[in-house]
Amino acid sequence: MIRNAMRFVSYQDRKKIAASMRTIYTAPTIEAAELALKDLDVAWGRQ
Repeated sequence: MIRNAMRFVSYQDRKKIAASMRTIYTAPTIEAAELALKDLDVAWGRQ
């Protein structure tokens, strides 16, 4: 899933985005994943 999402990310930001997305997929609970998704949106939502 991360590979498919990387098609829409600039090459310069790929490592940063992948690290942020990894926190979502490795979250121990659904609530933690939702918080990580919100953090990703705050950090990268505009781009």
